[in-house]
Amino acid sequence: KDFAMKFSSSVQISRTLVLSPELLGPLLSTAGHSLIKIDAEGAEGQILTGLRSVIVENKPDILIEVLPMYQDALNSLGFLSATGYQFFNITDQGAVQREQLEAGEFRDWLLLPRGSFVNKPTS
Repeated sequence: KDFAMKFSSSVQISRTLVLSPELLGPLLSTAGHSLIKIDAEGAEGQILTGLRSVIVENKPDILIEVLPMYQDALNSLGFLSATGYQFFNITDQGAVQREQLEAGEFRDWLLLPRGSFVNKPTS
């Protein structure tokens, strides 16, 4: 709670459902198109690493926040690029594709597997 109070004077604590990769994998495999949102104040790299097999097998879209002190660790996760993920920084101008994750003015990123619906040309 103390950490959250740095950002807002109004903080509400709520319960969160936590699933292990062993439970999440089967859910994603039957879901069709899926999105994983991770906002863990710097633990994104650890979570992505723990979900590696789930990500490689199911290729969900991923939404993460990139903080300056963790961008190098996130970029060192070679399995994302090797699996065909593309990186899009969510800016006030829309989603901007980048070669690697960068912590800047806009910290939210959408990671999409190559061939995702966003990358398909419109007619």
